[in-house]
Parts: sequence; structure tokens; C-alpha cells
Amino acid sequence: MAAAKQFSLIYTSSSTAKMADPSSLSNAHLFKVSSFEWDVRVDFSRKIISGSVTFNIVGGESGGDVVLDTSYLDIAGVKVNGASTPFAVGERQGALGSPLTVRAGDASKGAFTLSIEYATTRDCTAVHWLDPPQTEGKVHPYLFTQAQAIHARSLFPCFDTPSVKAPFTATVRVPAGLVAVMGARSSECQQVDGEQLCRFAQPVGVPVRNFVHF
Repeated sequence: MAAAKQFSLIYTSSSTAKMADPSSLSNAHLFKVSSFEWDVRVDFSRKIISGSVTFNIVGGESGGDVVLDTSYLDIAGVKVNGASTPFAVGERQGALGSPLTVRAGDASKGAFTLSIEYATTRDCTAVHWLDPPQTEGKVHPYLFTQAQAIHARSLFPCFDTPSVKAPFTATVRVPAGLVAVMGARSSECQQVDGEQLCRFAQPVGVPVRNFVHF
């Protein structure tokens, strides 16, 4: 009986390194998202979602700019560690959307926070609005979101790739008489200043494409 051949697998740095996702314009492979917070208001009359998303990120030794995925979003301002910083929205690249490049500087060499103020637009592919006549009850409007496969970038700026998984908290404000639901633990909604304020927490890291479903 012939002796079994011995062999070994040799892994190079290129086979173990975190690779860029071809369906993302971001540089997510250079950073680690430890958690994020989504704080928004839903405006049915204007059909927009506006507010902020704040990421807690750990960078590498080289630091540098942070590039996020966006698609048809209006970016109002960006802060790194609470201070306003320059940013640029690049040219649209078809279905991949537009890269949002943030000047993070030396802050991105360690742990830092990145906060973006923004609003959705009528062109956002993740957000779907129904007027009262389109609903079963025909009394209240309805909103649902669909982030898969790469539509989370039209709901908020993000590393829109399944390789990034992070726990999150969310605060969602909707008109009185309505409630928000999503794939996370919910605390009771409360009436605040004529609005319904709903809070959520997801302690398990999930990709943004599984993040929110109204």
C-alpha cells in the first residue's frame, strides 16, 4: 500500500488579510466599527428621514481618510471626535452610489467617533413610502425599508458590506399615533413634544443590510 503523501498549506499575508468588497466603494477593510448610533426623524409630509449616524471606529497605524458608501443622500455635515471636518461626496458610480470621503487625519490612527448629519431624498432606493389610500386601513401613512443587497447606503452613510458587523442603538421619531419597529430590542415608545419617540438596541453585531426594517 502506498504511503500517504504529506502536504502543508502555506498562508501568505495576502490570503489572510482583510480584502476590500467589490460591491462597496468604502475602505471598510482598513477600519473596525465597534458600535454605532442612529438618531433620526421620519417626516411623512416631505417623505424624508433626517438625522445623524455616529460610528465608534478603531483605525490602524497608518490612519488616513475614511470612505463610506452613500447613495442619493444629502450630507449636511461631518464631525470627527466632535469637531467638524472636511468631507467630499464623489461622483456617482452606477448602482454602487457615491463615495463619501471624510478627512479624519491622525484621529483615525486609534479609536475615534465619526458622526454624519444627513437626510434621505426621494431617490433613495431603500426607503418606500405609502400614502394612506395605499394601506389596508386607509387612515395612516406607512413606511418600510429594504437594505438588501446594497441599499443600506441609501438609508444612511455606512460601510455597506457584510464583512462589517457591529451592535447599535437607534432613536426614531415618528408622528403621534404611529410607532416604529425594527430588528432590535425595543423599549416603550413615548410621546415627546407631539411625536412618538421609539428607542432600540441591538447588542449583537449585524451587517447594515440586516439593520433596520420599519
